[in-house]
Amino acid sequence: MSGNAIELHDLTRKFGQMTAVDHLNFVVPSGTIFGFLGPNGSGKSTCIRMLCGLLQPTSGTATVVGHDILKEPEAVKRSIGYMNQAFSLYRDLTVYGPAMIPAREALKAYVHTVVVDGWPLLREGKRSPAAETKLLAVFDDVAKVTPTNERESAIYQEAFSQLNQLVSMRRQRLAASRAEIPPVLWIVAIIGSVLTIAYASAFVGSRYASLMISGTSLTIGLLFLFLLSVEYPFRNRNGVSPQPFIELASVLERVDRAAEADKLSARPASPVPAPTG
Repeated sequence: MSGNAIELHDLTRKFGQMTAVDHLNFVVPSGTIFGFLGPNGSGKSTCIRMLCGLLQPTSGTATVVGHDILKEPEAVKRSIGYMNQAFSLYRDLTVYGPAMIPAREALKAYVHTVVVDGWPLLREGKRSPAAETKLLAVFDDVAKVTPTNERESAIYQEAFSQLNQLVSMRRQRLAASRAEIPPVLWIVAIIGSVLTIAYASAFVGSRYASLMISGTSLTIGLLFLFLLSVEYPFRNRNGVSPQPFIELASVLERVDRAAEADKLSARPASPVPAPTG
């Protein structure tokens, strides 16, 4: 493995006739902070998604922490963390134009339904039919749109790709919500705890024995806290929180405001009437 965390070699991604990433080459040395800047539509997100193993390049290759993104995409995913800036699917639907307004509203409705209906059911390891209906509505509204140029075609394909990721993440949440500790492990933990404390209590009363019993009890308590957090992780306060989805609603509103501000700034200024008299 070289001293570089990331290496790109002619990395290219095309959507139909449009080239989103064109033979990109750069290296990121290990232990450095690397900024990736550029205007909307310049291919930043597409490049990062390829580096994360989420999107296949059309040609070229890259390595991330020594793993080839083409040959070892799962190893790449296990070695990195990826936090999208602001739910780029909604941003892409906004950039597309007015034709995607129904899809944007459907996406907002889906996020709201996940918070008010989907998350309470996840606590019980159950799926939410209402959230599934809202998600299908997003697919339907996007499918009704017909791209008219290469730019719209690229955004359209990217939107469907991200929708598929949304379904995958939903499936993973549901699978995780059903995680539970096998009963035999609970039995072993309880019996082991009782025997350990009983054995420690058999020592002659002394300061050392008291400290040993206290330390053992604290360790056992932490063990049970861990088991409770792992079992049905959406159910308790120590598990998974819906806060990111709650905050996402305000993020979508900010995206709308920013798009509206861009439209206003792009309008030509009204001519000032010449003074008369």
